[in-house]
Amino acid sequence: ASRQAMIDVELGGAQIKKGDMVWIALSSVNTDPTYIDNPFDFDIHRPDPQDHMAFSTGRHKCLGNPLARVQGSVGLQVLFERLPSIKVDDPDSLDFVRMALLPARRSLNVHWDLADIERSKQAAVRTLDLKVAERIEESEGVISLKLVHPDGGELPRWKPGAHIDLHLEGEMVRQYSLSGDHEDPTCYRVGILREPAGRGGSAAVHDTLISATPITVSWPRNNFRFAEAEQYLFIAGGIGITPILAMIREAERQGKDWKLLYGGRSRKSMAFLAELEPHGDRVQLVPQDELGHLDLDSVLGTSVDNTLIYCCGPEGLLQAVEEKSAHWPKGSLRLERFAPKVVVRDHEDEPFEVEFTQSQKAVTVSADESILDAAKREGINVISSCENGTCGTCETLVVSGDVDHRDSILTADEQEANKTMMICVSRAQGKCPKLVLSR
Repeated sequence: ASRQAMIDVELGGAQIKKGDMVWIALSSVNTDPTYIDNPFDFDIHRPDPQDHMAFSTGRHKCLGNPLARVQGSVGLQVLFERLPSIKVDDPDSLDFVRMALLPARRSLNVHWDLADIERSKQAAVRTLDLKVAERIEESEGVISLKLVHPDGGELPRWKPGAHIDLHLEGEMVRQYSLSGDHEDPTCYRVGILREPAGRGGSAAVHDTLISATPITVSWPRNNFRFAEAEQYLFIAGGIGITPILAMIREAERQGKDWKLLYGGRSRKSMAFLAELEPHGDRVQLVPQDELGHLDLDSVLGTSVDNTLIYCCGPEGLLQAVEEKSAHWPKGSLRLERFAPKVVVRDHEDEPFEVEFTQSQKAVTVSADESILDAAKREGINVISSCENGTCGTCETLVVSGDVDHRDSILTADEQEANKTMMICVSRAQGKCPKLVLSR
């Protein structure tokens, strides 16, 4: 603030004449070495003085003070969580903009270990605070939700086959496929079937999420990737149509040849029929109460080269498609499960050792616990969600050791390659005494 001197005066050894303009830099007290010890040292542990003048005081106190303090605190916390190795290059360097009101630091050169970036991705789930922009009754028992950012901003990009986690009441987290247009950066769409015999997630969505309801979601993840092929055969059962919709849209955009076989209990229970109607004969609808079960023999009986099969739906359908397509070229079938597949074992689980290379810790996994549980017990930060091998959140790189893969995500080829594993369900194979994992 500036003031005009009304009389001649000497203040602090400075001669001020009548009519002089005086700039009163209130916050300069914060850099006065007679008032603050070592004011130009960068010290995040410096006690916060009660009379700090950065935001002025009294009736002119800055309204942004509380917000700035919260932003600074949270920002530094997240910075050091994600880049724990970050260090200042030269703590003694001074590079300030010379300002009468407040000396502002022009730059602060730092360095960190690039491996922190990958480690942070494994240690934290990135989330978004969105709101429900629209809720639509798509069919009997199925609703769709369009989710947008409250300020209308763009959302993280995704590709067909991706899903997001919805964080619901009671600390429930459930995964739902994205079914909208991945070229639209302003909106996520999910479709949810109310399952009366489920674990409560779908009921919570149906009962609590209406237009304008705030909802926290994860960034998109993709375990059902839409790969390049000359032709596509899509097979969907019930709510399994949701990830297929985005794939059809992309196949159309690329001008690829495709066909959809879509079954459901009844026509009234089959969602998104109006959206599929313009595709005409490419879509074959099979309501069970009218036409019985899907005729898989007619579409899978003869293998077709350069064609990928994408199938999503109930476990019975997935098992049938696996069986009927067994003679197709290796790698032709891509599945997504909503529930874990049944794993038949002919032996009892045994304890084994796991070494985590990044954490530099070794743990013993008992016969009745998972690697995930053992890691958490030892204080190793591992993110997870479903804990039944269906979401892929806990996927971990395998450095060495033979894995007994029990997840419902990796293909047979991926499991045979033994490069990654889902530590919530998979274990050391047979008599393998030790696994070395990159965590």
